[in-house]
Amino acid sequence: MQTQAQLKPQTQNIKLIQPKVFNFRKCWSKKVKPYLFHKDVQNALNIGMEELMYSWRHEAKITDEKFEELDEYRKEWYTWTPGNPPYLKTSSDYWCFHRKPLEHSVGWYQCLHCCHWICYFCCELGEKIYPELDWYIVSGRRHSVAVGFKYGQPYMIFDILNFEHMSAENILDFADRKMTKKVYEKKWRKENRYGIKKGY
Repeated sequence: MQTQAQLKPQTQNIKLIQPKVFNFRKCWSKKVKPYLFHKDVQNALNIGMEELMYSWRHEAKITDEKFEELDEYRKEWYTWTPGNPPYLKTSSDYWCFHRKPLEHSVGWYQCLHCCHWICYFCCELGEKIYPELDWYIVSGRRHSVAVGFKYGQPYMIFDILNFEHMSAENILDFADRKMTKKVYEKKWRKENRYGIKKGY
């Protein structure tokens, strides 16, 4: 018969891992670009952007019938075309006051204020670059981010929108405040093929 000490969760013997933020700008050429045009990565990008368009139309209460009545400019705004630059769908005037990003650069994929949808693209990239990690999307009302887990703990954070101005702890806390309270036990569930993790 096992003693009470032997029945304690094995996670207590695992040292807490310090999560890291993946630097997209420094690693873009050597690590990201080789997978940028992979079918899975592009599919994830298109899925996320199409869901963003659906969300916008839903918020604006634009039905299929109303959509057909829109002028060409508004139709284009509410439509995602594969191959177009994601940054053009930024839901703010940020890119009106900044230099247009180079084609297929980091900025090209920075669809600002759209973290809940661009995270699919980041998660697929993470799986290609670090296949040894378990990849999930940690999602909350404020933020969604792709995270590679190691030994059941968040280890590598893929956040193309915030990697330059937020720490790992701040990003995790922004997505889910429970993530920074050293609660790494099995309090998560998978919700779709991209493994969205949400606290119970």
